[in-house]
Amino acid sequence: MGLIVIFLLLIVATLFAARAVRPALLTAVFLAPWSGLQADFGVTVYAFQLILLPLVGVVLVRSLSHSPPRLAAGGLLSLFAFYTVVLSLVVIGFLPDADVSGGALRGPTGRAAVQIIVFLFTLSPAVIVPLVVGRDDLAACGRIFVASAVVLAVIGWGQLAIWYAIGSNPIDVSRISAALGGNDVYSHEGLFDFAKLAIYRMNSLAGEPRGLGITLVLAMLIIQAFALTARRPRALRLLGLWLFLLVSTMATYSTSAVLAWLIGSAVQPPAMWLMGIRSRRSTISIIGALLVIAAPIGVGIAGAEASGVPVIELLSERTIDRIDENGAVEDFDLAILDFLEAHPDAAIAGTGLGNIHLYATAYLDPVFALYAQGSVFAAKTEYLRLISESGLIGFVLFIAWYTQLMFEAARGLRPEAELSAMIPVGAVMAVLFFARAEVANEFWLMAGLLAAGVRLANRPVYAPPPARLAAA
Repeated sequence: MGLIVIFLLLIVATLFAARAVRPALLTAVFLAPWSGLQADFGVTVYAFQLILLPLVGVVLVRSLSHSPPRLAAGGLLSLFAFYTVVLSLVVIGFLPDADVSGGALRGPTGRAAVQIIVFLFTLSPAVIVPLVVGRDDLAACGRIFVASAVVLAVIGWGQLAIWYAIGSNPIDVSRISAALGGNDVYSHEGLFDFAKLAIYRMNSLAGEPRGLGITLVLAMLIIQAFALTARRPRALRLLGLWLFLLVSTMATYSTSAVLAWLIGSAVQPPAMWLMGIRSRRSTISIIGALLVIAAPIGVGIAGAEASGVPVIELLSERTIDRIDENGAVEDFDLAILDFLEAHPDAAIAGTGLGNIHLYATAYLDPVFALYAQGSVFAAKTEYLRLISESGLIGFVLFIAWYTQLMFEAARGLRPEAELSAMIPVGAVMAVLFFARAEVANEFWLMAGLLAAGVRLANRPVYAPPPARLAAA
């Protein structure tokens, strides 16, 4: 039944993309963080992919009728993709045998083949977005993503209200997969006990609480970048949105979200300076804005502490206290790092797409092996996933591609006050992408938007020839 529903949705999405390409792209941007809308059939299918797949097909078919424009940094992107795919094809014949749960598509050979297709599909927005968007669409994509984050937060507050009222989570996204006939994947809901109280973590339809938290932080960072670069931002509206997203982020109790905001906020100013993007806000106005934000938060925390609610202790437990002797490196990443340290040749060349679990399982901590043994896993940090799958060779090619893309985009968008915010957002997106694999959809869409900015900036502007002087 689930496959029939997905097939029907694909037909509808194909008709939609064929009739209205740009609205289909904006829909994909909106759905990019909605990871909770998924079904697991051995390969996980997301709502975002159901919109993107027909869009990719429609755009590529239409591009056959004419020569596509130059893709910014396209040579390095092609080289990175070529190396990764060829490596993955070569190693298929040498993969170790392993009993992996989840069906044939997750077996060594089946997964290796499928992951090549998934890889090319995942990076496809970097290629097709520049063929679709116009100048107005660049800013519209940012607004749509922020709106998507706000909608997820509103749904999340409704989730918490019902959860605390009845004691049952109304949005356990694992049930969505089961309802569609897919595998009953592990529950994404988050809760923990603190001072004999049950604390529920908002996750909405963004998958895990951490995924929602990072989505909300990314929307906050987009607002910050726009506030720094726009000529006349609507300060009160932006501040209201930012504060709502901040409070919603706190309801996810996500350590990763806190770190993402701190790192992203620290990255934006130097990225703007390096790329020559002008900040239109003075240092005094920035400090004033921080005080306006910090003052009510501080008063609220002080009031809660005075009322006997240990807010500071709770925040400490969810952040500083969670950093252990491993430096907050997570289960799978620890095993992968141990494997690469023992096999430096694999770190240089890579093990191929989707194969690292076949080698790193033996390096799992016994505690982690209780739930990860015999399952498919990959690095949770994208930088480590790139290195483990494509090696340092592929990682260097990837860095070179995105660096060239950023500098080309900065040259083209620097004069555009309303669009230059894309540059600090692009820098933040790269940092968050390396740190968390959850933002892969957003990263590749951002890469496509940067490439589109280069194309639009280099497009010649038509100027009518001067009228001929009348003959004397």
